[in-house]
Amino acid sequence: TGTFICDKNSDGTPKYVIKNLKVFNDAGEKFGHQVGKASSYVDYVAGKNKWQAGLFGWTDGATIENIAILNADITNTVLGQIQMNSDFSLNPEQDAMGTGVLIGCADNTTVISCMASGAINSKTNHTGGLIGIICGGSVSYSYSTATVNSTGLWGIGGLVGTCEADLSCCYATGNVMGAGQDSNNGGLVGSLSDTS
Repeated sequence: TGTFICDKNSDGTPKYVIKNLKVFNDAGEKFGHQVGKASSYVDYVAGKNKWQAGLFGWTDGATIENIAILNADITNTVLGQIQMNSDFSLNPEQDAMGTGVLIGCADNTTVISCMASGAINSKTNHTGGLIGIICGGSVSYSYSTATVNSTGLWGIGGLVGTCEADLSCCYATGNVMGAGQDSNNGGLVGSLSDTS
């Protein structure tokens, strides 16, 4: 929560940048998440799981402005899959995971004039070059050139994986590679809903 803003140069660019950010979330590997096995998510704790990866794992009510992240290397091994298995057991919180260079999961967050470059390799649902998933708030005047590669089943995008917020004056140029039979992939946004 709170505010994270970088000072600007006279031309409006960030005065400082974050270089060579490396984030590795090994939860999926460590706890042996498996397709179709809800019991493999033994690390799940309602409202407190650690299934996000990014400079900020999770934000809520935050304002982030003028942040530039160059040459990031983000890896998330948490396994994204469908909610219900063939035996009718439920996989826990498939929407409480996310991977992005800036933010993994964002609730009611305002992002202004931010950029990201580098590479993302993720197994999660909701993977984006800048933000994995944003619910409420807005993203404006921001872009990503990061390469996005995810095997998650939905919400894989060049800028935002899943967007349920206002999006304006943004772009993405990185390659997006998504797998999974129910995958929603997009050059800018993987899955877009409830926005204006």
